[in-house]
Amino acid sequence: MALSAGLTLAGGMFKSFTAGAETLASDPMAANEKEFRMGVIGPAELSLATSQIAVSKATNKNVKEFAGFELGEAIAVIGVLKDLGTSVPPMDAKAKATLEKIKSTPAGLEFDKVYIKVQLENHEFLRDFWLKIISVKENWPARPKIRAGTWPLYRWPFLKSTWPSPAVF
Repeated sequence: MALSAGLTLAGGMFKSFTAGAETLASDPMAANEKEFRMGVIGPAELSLATSQIAVSKATNKNVKEFAGFELGEAIAVIGVLKDLGTSVPPMDAKAKATLEKIKSTPAGLEFDKVYIKVQLENHEFLRDFWLKIISVKENWPARPKIRAGTWPLYRWPFLKSTWPSPAVF
């Protein structure tokens, strides 16, 4: 159900982005929109790579299910961004180190913890990046009023309140 909701959201994003794609070049906000796409595609690629590993390597059923949701989300987001002409930059040193840590951690509780920690850090980065983008008035003339840390999607209270409690695993 969550996967279908994510794909529906991604489809809606795709329609809204592509509706004005023809006029993007003449839009004064085009550079900001490109900056946004470029800022999202790298973390989405890292999420894709780590989640592809986690769907087979995770041992906790909740972590395995979460990895499947993240994999579906990453595929959808990357698909939309590539359809918009966003090029994938090479992984930076931190992303390469993160991916290597995921690859080298053996399956089990430790892997599950490492994967969830990586996903939490990735989502916190994306939250902070989004807040930076919308904080610039010129970027979004009708930007929503959002305070840092108020989006339940990115707060992950179940992780922060129980981490590293065995109840999560």
